Amino acid sequence: MSFLSNIERPTFSVICPCYNSAEYIERAIDSCINQDYQSWELIVINDGSTDETPDIVNRYASVDSRIRVFSKENGGYVSAVNYGLDKIHGLYFLMLGSDDELEFDLFSTVEKTLDFSSLPDAIAFRTTIKKEKDIKVDDKYSVFSDYIFEENITIKDFSEKHPKESSIFFTRDTSKMFRTDILGSLRYLGSKGMDADGIFSMMFMHKAKVFSCVPVKGYIWYLRESSLSGRKKDFITQSDRINNWIEFGSELLKLNPADITPQEKYYITKYFYDLIEAVYFSGFIASVKNDVLGKAIDFYTSFLNSIEDCKVGNEVGFMLKHPMLWKITVIPRVFSKKIKKRFR
Repeated sequence: MSFLSNIERPTFSVICPCYNSAEYIERAIDSCINQDYQSWELIVINDGSTDETPDIVNRYASVDSRIRVFSKENGGYVSAVNYGLDKIHGLYFLMLGSDDELEFDLFSTVEKTLDFSSLPDAIAFRTTIKKEKDIKVDDKYSVFSDYIFEENITIKDFSEKHPKESSIFFTRDTSKMFRTDILGSLRYLGSKGMDADGIFSMMFMHKAKVFSCVPVKGYIWYLRESSLSGRKKDFITQSDRINNWIEFGSELLKLNPADITPQEKYYITKYFYDLIEAVYFSGFIASVKNDVLGKAIDFYTSFLNSIEDCKVGNEVGFMLKHPMLWKITVIPRVFSKKIKKRFR
């Protein structure tokens, strides 16, 4: 019997936000119920669903006390996740999309690797991506074949020591577990949810000092066009996304520059360039009116000036030194992409 069996709190808390998920929410819930390790709780946040989702999740909760359902007015993915983060009891928490599922042996496999003398702050595992037409591929960010455990180490040192295996710690919130005791007041940024999960992960990793990678396929990610990551992004969503990166960059600047990882420097540079371009796609007039581009460029420039060894591509670096060139260079690129898309 594991030492974890003797503690009152569950080992794992699963946060599952849902909105009009009646078509697939049963699959997600069943994947928890079917686990071959039983010390878990499922926190379902019904974010103002108008279909049969509330009836389905409440039916499950009525027969399994480990399933806790909370209903709130619709506020979007970020508000639902943050609501769930305030409700967790488990030693570790993880995210589960309402249209995804967990492999049956995820909890048991991870639990066997836990050592009471030095519990990991972050635990990564592998993911299978299931696309339309039942095409399955391994997630490129979580492909590792050996068990890894490192303690008394920063995320930067861990990433330098294990560059391939650390990739998952710099992206979305699935494919990993977070230790609840070091969460503190950290929450998702913004309101629309774009990139908020990856930013949350990176901010959490700066709080972590013990890392583990468990080579078990534990998560099945159903990639749908109607999912948050697959939907077309409007101007408001893109603006929220840019503001998230500005806030994240501001938090990075509070750290010792030596603790900022190359991956984060890369994201700050690449994503700002891509996202500013995306704003032109989704609403050029609105972006000028609200000065989203100016705000992003001002921060972008100050960030690079503060991080001396932040290496960017020649084109990006040149444009940052000459902000007016954004309008000259980005707009033609946008129209070129639109034309190519039209004639595909």
